[in-house]
Amino acid sequence: MEESNCLPDSVTYNELVAAYVRAGFLEEGAAVIGTMTHGDNAKCCHVHYDAYGKAGNVDKALSLFNQMKGSGCVPNVCTYNAILGMLGKKSRSEEMMLFLHDMKSNGCAPNRVTRNTMLAMCGNSGMQRYVNRVFREMKSCGFEPDRDTFNTLISTYGRCGSGTESAKMHEEMTKAGFTP
Repeated sequence: MEESNCLPDSVTYNELVAAYVRAGFLEEGAAVIGTMTHGDNAKCCHVHYDAYGKAGNVDKALSLFNQMKGSGCVPNVCTYNAILGMLGKKSRSEEMMLFLHDMKSNGCAPNRVTRNTMLAMCGNSGMQRYVNRVFREMKSCGFEPDRDTFNTLISTYGRCGSGTESAKMHEEMTKAGFTP
């Protein structure tokens, strides 16, 4: 392709990385990401992070994330959401909070998916203090809870032994017009 003076763009990279990942060739996909130039879309990397996460290799995914940033690619909200979800599934809540901070400090605004991911992952780890913090931040940024938010909070508070808080969320959920 390059020999024909047709340089790859972010769509080309995305498709190539996705094909390698689907075929289980993670190292080959990582090699492609290593050839990306400054300004290439970070989107293709989150496919790779997800694959490493599913394979249980979180540290390799984090290394890839740092490699991507080092090459000048700017992580987008999908990239951060993939990393946050992967860390949460491995109960690495402290690192999740650091990545959330990194996300914000790099000018990438967390969206509803980010917030619900943080709530679910911290909740699954029994980290009620983080759940409360994320929920407060969510509301202060103007995100109203949706059905997923309420269900996550009800489950989290129940898991943490806080039946009162769980009942309070259930009541707020029904007042907001959602059914569990």
